[in-house]
Amino acid sequence: MECRPLEITVTSAKDLNDVKLVGKMNVYCVVSLQGDGNNSKQKQKTGVHKHSGPDPVWNFPMKFTIDDVAAQQNRSKLKFKLKAEGMMVDKDVGVVFVSVKELLDAKGGKGSLSYSVRASTRKMKGTLNFSFNLGERFNVTAPAMEKRMGEKVAAYPGMGYHGAPGENEMDKPVTAYPVMGYQAGPVPTGYQGAAGSSHAYPAPPPQAAGG
Repeated sequence: MECRPLEITVTSAKDLNDVKLVGKMNVYCVVSLQGDGNNSKQKQKTGVHKHSGPDPVWNFPMKFTIDDVAAQQNRSKLKFKLKAEGMMVDKDVGVVFVSVKELLDAKGGKGSLSYSVRASTRKMKGTLNFSFNLGERFNVTAPAMEKRMGEKVAAYPGMGYHGAPGENEMDKPVTAYPVMGYQAGPVPTGYQGAAGSSHAYPAPPPQAAGG
């Protein structure tokens, strides 16, 4: 699978919808990659700009890995979700969706962009600013899986091994490094197949001569 590194700096936002009734908002931004197959579990969060009000500034760098084919086919997108800290629950401020293909089509694979923010009221309110830089393509493989596929399999009865279900990480922040696809765990040890016996039953004892 051909991938590319994508570096983003979430710079700032301007004139956002103010969802706080008293005082100034403490705003942060959660960025996630969607529609990108194995890479779509990536999610990162900026720091919180305390008392920023509607004009937060972060200058927060992030790094993602994108599937080049998914991006070229316009299947992947970045979601920028703006939120404000609350006493009990954080409040939605607004959201921006950016097609990764738009970034691929940019001259030189880098630049600074501004997008209108769709507020929680569903009206456009405010602007999000970020910069990006796309790196060179590279191939991602699963060495462990390839090695396993190349090994000889013991002659035990087929058991239809299933890997453990992947953990749902959509709501967890990830580090600024690529998520390297799911790898199934090792096959459980200690299993022995039912060994069939190849020995014949002993012949019955000879009958005594008639008497």
